[in-house]
Amino acid sequence: MSRILFFILVLIFTASCSITNPYYFDLSEEMQAQVPILKIDTIHHSLKSKSPKVYSINGNEFKALAKKTSNEYKLALFLTFWCPNSRDYVPSLLEDLKKINNLDIVLISPDDWVRATTYEKYIAKHQLNYNIHLLDVYSYGEKRNPHYRMDKFMWEICLECIGDKDFGGFPTFILFDKENHVIFRKSGQIKVEKIISLIK
Repeated sequence: MSRILFFILVLIFTASCSITNPYYFDLSEEMQAQVPILKIDTIHHSLKSKSPKVYSINGNEFKALAKKTSNEYKLALFLTFWCPNSRDYVPSLLEDLKKINNLDIVLISPDDWVRATTYEKYIAKHQLNYNIHLLDVYSYGEKRNPHYRMDKFMWEICLECIGDKDFGGFPTFILFDKENHVIFRKSGQIKVEKIISLIK
């Protein structure tokens, strides 16, 4: 009897997870229309904003943004709201990074578009002044492993990252110079002084 009860509870739990954690391609067209995801206008898009929003992004759009940024250096910062090492650390890091004048920051999450509302809440909770970019589900598929999606995207923007098994996770940093060459990459927490030393 206890085995049957356990089996029923497992089924309920599994079903409830699938209901509360849908993925974009699993949603009906009506439900997809309710996902507040915005496409980037690479001509007018601003990385920093007084009223930041959640956008989709792909490798070509990232490269277009990197070319038009006003500052000499660009930092791609990969984060997720569900990884404690990333979620709790990134807001305070951004406070320190914004003191660096010649640095543009692009916040990127490999999460599926259905997480857009969660990232809007994350922006509001931490009073961020940066847009957050979710990887485009049409470009990177809807694989339920965010690391898979992140790897595909990173290989488009960072040739040096290909095949590096020690690189990945959250947070992850890729620092580009004014020619959009990778000058630094690291997974895990970093000190702001490291970034400052690299761009002096």
